[in-house]
Amino acid sequence: MKKIFKMRMFSLVVLAAFIIAATGCGYILHPERRHAKLSNEIDGKVVLFDCLWLIVGVIPGVVALIIDGVNDTWYYTEDEWEAIQSGSAMNIQPGQQLAVDIHGLAPADAKVTLSLLDNQGRQVTSTVEAQSAAGKDLSPLMLKVPQQLDHGELTLVLAVNDQQQCRWNLDVTQN
Repeated sequence: MKKIFKMRMFSLVVLAAFIIAATGCGYILHPERRHAKLSNEIDGKVVLFDCLWLIVGVIPGVVALIIDGVNDTWYYTEDEWEAIQSGSAMNIQPGQQLAVDIHGLAPADAKVTLSLLDNQGRQVTSTVEAQSAAGKDLSPLMLKVPQQLDHGELTLVLAVNDQQQCRWNLDVTQN
């Protein structure tokens, strides 16, 4: 009876290992990343699944991390990252209040800015700025969309120390 139980447990562990390998190995799932121009953005799913190998054992986990790290397959390609960034636009209305809430403590002193830009890159409204001290939580950044905007596309840009971190495509609609 014990032998059957041990065999079943071993089979489940092996099955789980194969599932993790099949869903998370960037080297196997993303061979195009080995030779493409890469962005600086990490594909968190690949790294997460590589780390899950550490549950199976230290050696498989370290091997998975080394293989994907050396081959840079845990980074998105520039084309993949552009496709993610240019996803569908959020609809907003003139006069609407936009809020960006950044969770967690700041690792260092930083200047955080939120800007609303038109499709030529010009500022549509004044920039919202906040200073963050190391180890402190940042309150939500609030930005009001100007009332006099017509239909069109805008971009909401979040920057830290004047380095762009995130951007969201917005589509101005009327009621």
